Amino acid sequence: MRAEWTATPAQQQTLDRLMAAHEGGVLVRALPDGSLEVLTERRGALGRHVLGTDGSSVVVESRPPNWRRWGGPLTWYLGLAMFVGFGIGLGVQDSGGDATWWTIVPMFIGFTGLFAGLALMPRPHQLAERGERWAEVGFPEE
Repeated sequence: MRAEWTATPAQQQTLDRLMAAHEGGVLVRALPDGSLEVLTERRGALGRHVLGTDGSSVVVESRPPNWRRWGGPLTWYLGLAMFVGFGIGLGVQDSGGDATWWTIVPMFIGFTGLFAGLALMPRPHQLAERGERWAEVGFPEE
């Protein structure tokens, strides 16, 4: 969900430092008093910052890395390995081109693991409440 926000020059400078310090991007929204709320993620640790109009930054919430730091990438890589490995097995089997269960089922599980791994990776979106509007800043373009 997109949120409209504008930053003062001091807030923009602090926001640029936060984006440089955290991998990927951050989520930003404007608060009624003119300050900005920013959600960040770095190496699995999640943080909620409030940037004052003068550019000052306060950490409001911090969550340490949990199992998602390694669980998401591990699931994604295992899914990729299963999908590609059993896909190669399907291509070299000697059964006359028939796709047998020992290749199709693991390929399907591996393909599902790719999407499950993406969903499990830690992202700043995990701190956002349902229905809140946030602007994505610094994320790669789709």
